[in-house]
Parts: sequence; C-alpha cells; structure tokens
Amino acid sequence: MKAYVGTFTKKDGSLRTMTFINIEDLPKEIMEKKLKNSGRKVTLTEGQKVVYDIEKNEFRIFNHNSIVGELDEIEVDTIRPVEYDGSTSI
Repeated sequence: MKAYVGTFTKKDGSLRTMTFINIEDLPKEIMEKKLKNSGRKVTLTEGQKVVYDIEKNEFRIFNHNSIVGELDEIEVDTIRPVEYDGSTSI
C-alpha cells in the first residue's frame, strides 16, 4: 500500500513529521471502522488534506501549505507504525 512521509510546520510553529495514507488509498474496512458514527465535520483551508496517520492510527490533517522539504513515498504492508529510513523521495 502506498504511504507518504512528510514534515510540515504546525500553527504553533513546531514541526510535525507524519507517515500517512491518503484516504482514497485506504482499505474500505478501515474507512468503515474509523468513520462509523463519527459525525465530526472538519473545515479545511486550501492546501490542507485529511489523511490517515499510520503512526497514531487516526485521521489527521496534513498541511501542504507549510511543507518542509519533500514528500517521500513509501510502501507499507500493513497499517501499523513503520520506520522510515529516508531513502525514497518523490
């Protein structure tokens, strides 16, 4: 499964590195399990995207407006925390 590793600057100025899967790439069963009865609505600004953080096992917002460096693409076999060695860039 395709995943990405990227760092961005948060609103408070701190850096956040996230390993995530785009929602459209998630298995259907994960979407159904995680979104069941959530009822939560999120307002996004341009450049923000809801993604699935595989280290926290939750949906998060990745801010493409404040990305630091490049977004790296990796392959993951399962949706569990992964270690990334920084060897592949897109």
